[in-house]
Amino acid sequence: MTRHSFGIGVLALALQTILGANTVADEASRHLPAGAVLASVPKRGGDGSEPSEPAAISAWLGRQVIALVYRQSGNLTLRVVPTNGPGGSAIDVALPGNFLANFDGSTGGLLARDVLGSGSNQIVVVSSDGASAGSYLNVFALDDRSVVNVVHDPPIAGYGFELDCRRGSPCKIISYGKWVDHGSSTVDVYEKVGNSIVETDSAGEYYDKKLAALADSAVSGDGLPVFRRVKLADQVAVEYVAQYRFESAIDVCNKVLALLGDPSKSVPRSVRSTISAQDPTLESDIREGTALVHEIMARIYSAENAPDEAAKQLSLAQAIRLAKE
Repeated sequence: MTRHSFGIGVLALALQTILGANTVADEASRHLPAGAVLASVPKRGGDGSEPSEPAAISAWLGRQVIALVYRQSGNLTLRVVPTNGPGGSAIDVALPGNFLANFDGSTGGLLARDVLGSGSNQIVVVSSDGASAGSYLNVFALDDRSVVNVVHDPPIAGYGFELDCRRGSPCKIISYGKWVDHGSSTVDVYEKVGNSIVETDSAGEYYDKKLAALADSAVSGDGLPVFRRVKLADQVAVEYVAQYRFESAIDVCNKVLALLGDPSKSVPRSVRSTISAQDPTLESDIREGTALVHEIMARIYSAENAPDEAAKQLSLAQAIRLAKE
């Protein structure tokens, strides 16, 4: 565990009190070091270019405190300041990354939650170097004279995080990979073991949940750009094949083919892709997308050791492209 000196005595982070954003921000701004600015949380993922509310919360830590994140010389720092009671000084903890990131796509990157199931809250901070680089999650607990990062070998890295908190038990922290290909389709789960939060071998249910959500997106009846839908189908198929779930992979592809057969279920792409770049019409996209799905099915059948079916799917893809000519 990483430990930091803290000079405000014995603290029990027992109850979070969230005030209006402006009230907390105004109070937090009074405690900024010279040349520092209060960091902001982006509205969604992003690169921090769409600030929403300031990164400051008011919470009860045995005494009322304000926890804030400030930026100075491009660096992020967590600062905790007592706002009532005699004496005491602030603590500063350097954070990785250069801007705050949303916790789960909607929740801000600075939270007070009882992650350890101890009856007292901890401070959870999510920061990032950039959307494509992923994010870092740290959890800070307070003892009598210090702030302790309870993550073993911090930080927890990922492209998205989720807290699974069940009454009376410590929370599980779920860290998701980027989920754009098989190598990045990862789910890691961190749980309290002893006095630390460590990675455990319990990601199965969360991986299945993520994969199911991806499959649902691929076969959604909502209008999607053709190649977005095809990309989702391809990724789902790869994951199913890795699990030898060939029937499930084929089922998703057949459903995608049915959706591509209904032009109302596809929308024009807003940015021209390299596929069919010379003919960026919706009709052309649907034709090429359909051919690509048949090629995905050919790969599935090949993995299943069904060469005749694989050849049939490749022939269908070729016929669709030849028909264009």
